[in-house]
Amino acid sequence: MRLAYLQLAGAMALVGANIPVAKAAIPFIPVFIFSLIRYGVSVAVLAPFVAHEPGGRFSDMSRSDWGYITLQALCGGLLYMVFMLYGLQYTSAMTAGIITSTVPMGVALLALILLGEKFGPLTGAALILAMVGILAVNAASPRQDVAPWPLLGNALVGAAVIAESLFVIFARRMAASLAPCRMAVAINAIGLLMVAPFAVSDLVDFSPSSVPLEIWLLPVLYALTSSALALILWYRGLSVVPASKAAIFTSTFPISAVAVSIIFLGEQLQWAHGIGLACVLAAIFIGTRSR
Repeated sequence: MRLAYLQLAGAMALVGANIPVAKAAIPFIPVFIFSLIRYGVSVAVLAPFVAHEPGGRFSDMSRSDWGYITLQALCGGLLYMVFMLYGLQYTSAMTAGIITSTVPMGVALLALILLGEKFGPLTGAALILAMVGILAVNAASPRQDVAPWPLLGNALVGAAVIAESLFVIFARRMAASLAPCRMAVAINAIGLLMVAPFAVSDLVDFSPSSVPLEIWLLPVLYALTSSALALILWYRGLSVVPASKAAIFTSTFPISAVAVSIIFLGEQLQWAHGIGLACVLAAIFIGTRSR
């Protein structure tokens, strides 16, 4: 059980840590080219595991399931990446990490609006705390070179949270249950097709030779850790730990995002970040207790 806990915590920590990685890459690599590399590497790495993976297969899926998987690729893949990467051009990675960790509360709110699912007082309290946390980080005053337009950046990251929450909602509507690697390959392959035309347009004014080698490694690192390794760790942990208990480990997401932002990017932790982080962590804890 202890290994499963470490796998779950490690998975979310890897996803959170990749927000500063993306922040470091986007001044050099256009958004859609970064996304294209991320999708391409993810498919190439995960595809070899598909053939012999036990569990649900593509042949088990109905047209409706393919529709929902396409919507997941659109929301949790393309729209999430585009909103997040453009948002990171205007706000700090630290703030983006804290805002993005409110996805579980976003799912609860959208489930109420779209599916009519009701939630209890604890979930309501978690939503209020999450909103307070988002308001708090909007009060931060990062350096101009780190966050030239923080309110716009935070709004775009908030749109990424909505897109990721819709991804979870659409996943619930699928009748078929695909094996994890098959699901990831399908979503990343569809995302690759969606982003390719925009990436081609980005190439017109882009000079690949102007990008340092170490920067080219960042989208590859993002794909290997956030899209591949984190997925494997998360689903291995879920095979042992109940989903309701596993949700508490999403708390490592904002912690790793803040830590890597400070260490890797040199961002400064302000009182507004501290209050926002505390509120979001409390919201995650209370939200998991309500399940």
